[in-house]
Parts: sequence; C-alpha cells; structure tokens
Amino acid sequence: MLRPQAVEALLFDDVARLRTPASDTEERCAALDRAQSRALLAVAFDWLAIALLFYWRDPLARFLALGPSEESIFTVAILAIAVHSGFRLGQRERYRAVASAIKSLGRFC
Repeated sequence: MLRPQAVEALLFDDVARLRTPASDTEERCAALDRAQSRALLAVAFDWLAIALLFYWRDPLARFLALGPSEESIFTVAILAIAVHSGFRLGQRERYRAVASAIKSLGRFC
C-alpha cells in the first residue's frame, strides 16, 4: 500500500523538482503555485520579447533568413526565445499535472 505522504514527496521532489524544505503540504502547494506563476510570467515576457523583435525588425529584410548576415542574428534570437517559451510552457504543464496528481491523492493544492 502506498503512503500518500511518500507519493506526495516524490511528486514534489522528483517530478516537479521543487526543493522545499518544508514537509507541510500547504507550504509545498504554495511553492507549486508560485512556480506555476513564475513559468507563466516567463512565457509572457518571452512572447513580449518576440513581439518587440518583430516590431523593430527591418520590414524590407527577408523573413527568418539564415546566412552570413545580420538577419541571422534576428532569426537565432527568435528561435532561442521561442524554445525557452516552449520549455517554460511545458514546465507549467508539469506543475499542473503534479497538482492534479496531488488532488487525486485526496489532498488539495
């Protein structure tokens, strides 16, 4: 039989990778909520950065071109920011899955 506290500790420590010293479920849930908020904030900043980069780009330049030109720097910057945004969206989804699993254990986050 599984102990709910042990499963909860595994979810927080190994799946969500939140290192909270507290063993209190409410404090861990608060840390999980803060992590979700930080991930969403990072995504918002990434999308804002992409929008600003497209706003300031030269309208006569080729779209997302790679080669020995300055358009390549723009392309690499857009791709790097988009990858980071996707990573943080995936991280937020993992946090939501952990919260859902904890709710299915009978505890509420």
